[in-house]
Amino acid sequence: MAILAILAPKYSNCQVPLIIDTDASFDVDDVVAICLAHALADRGETKILAIVHDAGIPEGIGAVSVLNHWYGRDDILLGAYKGDYGKDGNGNWVRGSYVDDLVNNWDSPIKDSSQVMEATDAYRKVLSEADDHSVVISAIGFATNLAALLQTNSDEYSSLNGYDLVAAKVKTIVWQGGWYPPIHGFGHHTYNWDCGAGFYNTDGCNGASEYAVNNMPPSVEMVYSDIGDEVISGRRLSYCASENNPCRAALEDQQGFGNGRCSWDPVVTLRAIRSDSSSYATEAGEGDGRLNVDYWGTNTWQDGDISGHKWLVLNGAWDNNWGLVDDSRRGLEDLLDDLLCDAPPVEDGKNIYNGNGFCLHVESDSNNPNDYTNVNVEGCNSNSVSQQWAFSTKGQLIHTASGKCLDMDRNNNNEVELYSCFGAEWQRWTMDDNKIINAVNGQCLDIRDGSSDVYVTGCDGSNSQSWIFLD
Repeated sequence: MAILAILAPKYSNCQVPLIIDTDASFDVDDVVAICLAHALADRGETKILAIVHDAGIPEGIGAVSVLNHWYGRDDILLGAYKGDYGKDGNGNWVRGSYVDDLVNNWDSPIKDSSQVMEATDAYRKVLSEADDHSVVISAIGFATNLAALLQTNSDEYSSLNGYDLVAAKVKTIVWQGGWYPPIHGFGHHTYNWDCGAGFYNTDGCNGASEYAVNNMPPSVEMVYSDIGDEVISGRRLSYCASENNPCRAALEDQQGFGNGRCSWDPVVTLRAIRSDSSSYATEAGEGDGRLNVDYWGTNTWQDGDISGHKWLVLNGAWDNNWGLVDDSRRGLEDLLDDLLCDAPPVEDGKNIYNGNGFCLHVESDSNNPNDYTNVNVEGCNSNSVSQQWAFSTKGQLIHTASGKCLDMDRNNNNEVELYSCFGAEWQRWTMDDNKIINAVNGQCLDIRDGSSDVYVTGCDGSNSQSWIFLD
């Protein structure tokens, strides 16, 4: 047993070992991405090894510490870039509206970068301790840290220089940077890779993305994304999360109550943890060349028999199928908000059979029906995704194909519908003696006389209120 313990990996095989490299001090999508990573860590899908901040504002890493503390992960190693880059043209640190709120009003062990190590030291420490070719990096900020890491020398953490250490330990980097066809196109400089030109004095950062991307070891898989710009996530946090949730607070500080933000960084972090993006995107470019970035952050494509470089393309985009593109974006929004709101995973679904001989049914053949899709009863079909249901650990009755909840609409005569889970009491149900009872009013799921409509009404013991899960 002792030998097995020594040889065992440092994290579960199902957990992606993750480093997040963020500029969380300007736009709030970094906060959403970090909260998303914590939500996936709660599900056992990732182990967050380190979070490093890549602009000089001292309080930036303090805001990150607030998020880690709220999720109970103060043990995550933190590091920060401590140079002068990160100021505007007037010499003031560029800061988002949420930074001071989080640092000044929320509990955390770290308040500023003086309390953490240099970002390159954090990288080298974590990478030296990692299994070979295992670490995935979500690069959702500037490239200052990664460019510097590649140029480090051997030290107390590893005898390898930075280039060789990255080659030995890093499996994949997913980048928020650049523009890509078919929706955008090569040949443009974009926010992260141009060092925030127009917002920042870019001295001290210019050329960092050029060095980091162009000099990355060929053994590292490079995945690039620009697909988050019309995917709005976080809207539901104002409703599903309590006021003592700093993810909600930061989003509302910048966007206001009930508003989300473009999902540039959350999409990158999702792809870093879940390598299968086929439900919303394909990957282009693999084996056909590589990406290059110039000094000012403009990305171009070099054709050739080169592997390891690819970019995400929303489903439908290559075919100009804009309906499918929009469905992919809306599906991503639902997926991200479900995770942020901690819509719990459920077991495989089963038919729910009613005493009148029908099964609970979603009026859509889609795996991801729209919110407000009607729920009725129809003839039972064990192969239909429209009839697969399961209870979550939180008492929600989940349509397993979409992860959405059976929802009682009090504004529509207590009829039931499918709606994204957000923790509402009227989305909670209990099963008692074959009755499905709504938590908000204690009434029973029923079939309206003479129709297939399903609604909630007073419990009376009738066959139409009797429901069982079919094996």
